[in-house]
Amino acid sequence: MDNWKHIITAFVVTIVAIILIPLLSRFNPFKLSLACFLLSTLGFGVAATYGRKSNNRGVDGDWGAHGLWKEIFNLELVTISVGVGVLITLILMLGVYFSKE
Repeated sequence: MDNWKHIITAFVVTIVAIILIPLLSRFNPFKLSLACFLLSTLGFGVAATYGRKSNNRGVDGDWGAHGLWKEIFNLELVTISVGVGVLITLILMLGVYFSKE
């Protein structure tokens, strides 16, 4: 249960950053969608990697230099992170699209 507070913190920081990006720069839908995708993908990837690391369940066994990079570039972790990034970006862009009409 300890990992969930780190995951929720990363999620909240990601959402706040996604909200602040268009406010700090001129509104551009392409820039917003790209920033949203990158931040949500990286945010979820960091949270998931930290969650796996705290349980010391590396792909390669204990966490060493070799196991760390195999865990970060794990295909399952990358695929899920990209999927979450696409989902959050899609929801945000649909919200922007329907609010403009």
